[in-house]
Amino acid sequence: MNTNDEQQASSATTPLPTGESQTGVVRRPAAPQEDGPVLEHMAVAVPALSSSSFGADLVSGTSIGTTWVDGSPYVAHAGVANLIVGDGRVITGFATNDAHGMDGGRRLATVSGGDITSIRTSVLGVSPFDAMALASAAYLIGLSERMIEMAAEYARVREQFGKPIGSFQAVKHLMSDALLKVEFAKAPTYRAAFSASIGADTTVRDISMAKALASEAAYRTSRSTMQVHGGIGYTWEADLQLWMKKAWAIMRANGDATFHRRRVSASVLAQ
Repeated sequence: MNTNDEQQASSATTPLPTGESQTGVVRRPAAPQEDGPVLEHMAVAVPALSSSSFGADLVSGTSIGTTWVDGSPYVAHAGVANLIVGDGRVITGFATNDAHGMDGGRRLATVSGGDITSIRTSVLGVSPFDAMALASAAYLIGLSERMIEMAAEYARVREQFGKPIGSFQAVKHLMSDALLKVEFAKAPTYRAAFSASIGADTTVRDISMAKALASEAAYRTSRSTMQVHGGIGYTWEADLQLWMKKAWAIMRANGDATFHRRRVSASVLAQ
């Protein structure tokens, strides 16, 4: 297994929302050695708490923040975090108990005890849940692009019947369909980030649309790229499985595609 790809899979190059620049999204490569709450810390904890007493340590990196979605029994990366951001509260001094998850680079834990501080925790006027949903949508696009790159590289070197399998029409169709899904999900994700940055009335609906489409794109991409690999992509011998497992975990985190489609439907029907 390629160690560099394993490290990169825990923090893909992906567009992330940023409250500081107010420009919507920024293309930001995370450090290859990063193994922690990249989305939770950068996209939620720092912008949510930058103006609070917790902010200085978060911005400097002295403290690490993660998020807890109401109703979820698990907190991602709680074992390495100093504080947890929830809706209207911050938890410190908590105890954790590790839990098994699909993605080894996104460690889950249950949390107990701790000191709770009531504080405004919105990011660009949206709840931590919606901020994480937006960040997850952007992250899924980055993961999907990387899986397509890996499959394309494999299709160029893997030969069958004396030709690279990438020259076969069936493989081209698989890759084209996956790429189309990813590109189709990009515009709604940028739209959602822009809506959040200007405080638009449609922000929550736009975020749900982005997360639903990005999740579906990641699902299609993971299936197609695994098929290009001939099924070996699912095995531990191939690095593709690292990216697929992370995509599968993020697809279901912060509301799956069905949940967000229902939110979009409810918003449209309420008009």
